[in-house]
Amino acid sequence: MEKQRKNTINRRKILTAAIAEVMILTTLAGCSDKKIDYGTDTENLTRSAVCNVKDFETDATYSDEFSVQTEIGNVNIDIDISAKVELPDCKTMSVIEVERIPYSARLKEKVLKAYFGESQIYYYDKEHWTKTQLQNLIDSINSSTTPTDTSGTGNRAELLKEYMHYLENAGDEWTIATEYDSCDEFVGKKGNTWYNVNFVADSDENKWLSGIGAGPIEGYTKKAGSNEYEWSNIFNDGYVQQYFGPDSLMEYDTVYDITDSQDTSGEDIVQEENESGITIEEAGNMIESFLKETGFSSIPQTESAQLKWSGYNEKSDNVYQEDDIHECVSGYRFYYNIGIDGMIFDDALNPMDYSGYNMKYGDSIEDTFDNEFYNFDVDKYGIGTFYIDCPVSIVRKQENVEMLPLENIFDIARDELKNNADEYVLDTNVKYYTLKLAYIRVNNRTDMQKYSYIPAWSLELLQKGTTNACPVFINAIDGSVIHSDDLD
Repeated sequence: MEKQRKNTINRRKILTAAIAEVMILTTLAGCSDKKIDYGTDTENLTRSAVCNVKDFETDATYSDEFSVQTEIGNVNIDIDISAKVELPDCKTMSVIEVERIPYSARLKEKVLKAYFGESQIYYYDKEHWTKTQLQNLIDSINSSTTPTDTSGTGNRAELLKEYMHYLENAGDEWTIATEYDSCDEFVGKKGNTWYNVNFVADSDENKWLSGIGAGPIEGYTKKAGSNEYEWSNIFNDGYVQQYFGPDSLMEYDTVYDITDSQDTSGEDIVQEENESGITIEEAGNMIESFLKETGFSSIPQTESAQLKWSGYNEKSDNVYQEDDIHECVSGYRFYYNIGIDGMIFDDALNPMDYSGYNMKYGDSIEDTFDNEFYNFDVDKYGIGTFYIDCPVSIVRKQENVEMLPLENIFDIARDELKNNADEYVLDTNVKYYTLKLAYIRVNNRTDMQKYSYIPAWSLELLQKGTTNACPVFINAIDGSVIHSDDLD
């Protein structure tokens, strides 16, 4: 996993909203019959606090029509609001404050020890690859059909130059890891299989953990009866030889990992025996134990599926026959997303989903809305392949928060468009159709390591890609308008 995100937030000098997470989390009370002091100008409009999402249900349409004059170009814009209310499928809403995980040698050591147990750990970056391993990669790049050349001959030449450089000082064996500061890639053995683990930092400046990827080591191998190379589950660098995959498919030259969503073609498909060797409950317990040992915390919404494999026979003439496919189930695949109240934050309001927001603010908030995601493959040997993307620690959560009534929200959204049209409207004759309640991700102005998910309303277009206008985001708790520099 080579993903590396850059934090490119361009914070404006004038702060127009008050959404500091610390204030929200420390001043909010649970739902009750009392009137709430939000400390905002909208307070005098408040008739009653709303806690249960179903209390927002209404058949009413919030409507208004008005014209505004933009400062840029002195253009008159007609705005038509005819908004139906759209609610999330949950009973109540919460505020979740999270913290990015520091990228450190101690973190890497904890993950590696939890993953490999007592097995010896080795460095596995390019500088520590073996001679045979580098030579195989060089040979594969020189092959006419290698998939390595994804961006033209320039990429091929750069890779060859890089690998040739490392080949000059390469050893015959991997080097035992004695510290965890200088290297981000490691290899070790689980059972009879060698796995590598790759750590990625968020940026050189912040050194927060962006992600971790782990899986069996693979390499380029020649196809049977051909001089062409392909990426294979068979690994041989002269120092380590291995096959990874279900035992019942070991006799096949190539084994591909597939999921239920992928279709296998062919007429002669043989279903093999389930080789997982454990129950789905036991697999889930392995993951929970790993998360506990490594110190990762989350509020997971979990989905699991059986992990399938497919294998191709080798015929006597050493030609792959794709109509001879063997398939078996060898374990379980678990997906974790951070979320709360039965909702995952991948479905939260994302300004980059809207064409108008992309046009106006894309340069300042691009690539900042990835959410925590875990993917684990588990079988009788334990956790094998796994990916942890954008992990965070849960700092605090406030459940059953009180929210302003709909009348207040609509008035705030309408007034915002009237008074600050240049912040939102890019086209003429804009129509807003939906007033949507969901979670949104906001920053912590005093601590860039933290951010929060809060309930928010979005006055938005029904068809997000058809009109170049920005939605109006409103904090559902205190009624403050959420601007681009509030978004993490």
